[in-house]
Amino acid sequence: MDAGLSSGDVKPVEAKRTMARAVVDTYHGDGAGKDAEARFDRVHRDRELPSDVAEFRIPEEIVRDGTVWLPRLVVACGFASSNAEARRLVEQGAISLDEEVLSDPGAELTPGQLRGRVLQRGRRRFVRLA
Repeated sequence: MDAGLSSGDVKPVEAKRTMARAVVDTYHGDGAGKDAEARFDRVHRDRELPSDVAEFRIPEEIVRDGTVWLPRLVVACGFASSNAEARRLVEQGAISLDEEVLSDPGAELTPGQLRGRVLQRGRRRFVRLA
């Protein structure tokens, strides 16, 4: 493969993709590399939600007076280890709800406003709220 890269016959990105598919296939079985590549393309290249978003049931203990404080939800989902970290993530624009960036760390939402929607941290972490 090095000869192809040196001569310009093979593009570096294609060489990396081929190698990544081979590594994933080695550890996860034939065809797993192609599936991983498709998921990567969907999320990172095409900027779409993955097809296999995990469901997260909103715990009753984080609902107070009929609302959920956004940082508490971010922590409950495992997207942050503390409310302070969750507040910073929201302030930095790293938290989205149905691909709409949330910027108010003091936001309180009702479980009805959240159910069925996708909460996202950055480009790689997603949960569908239930």
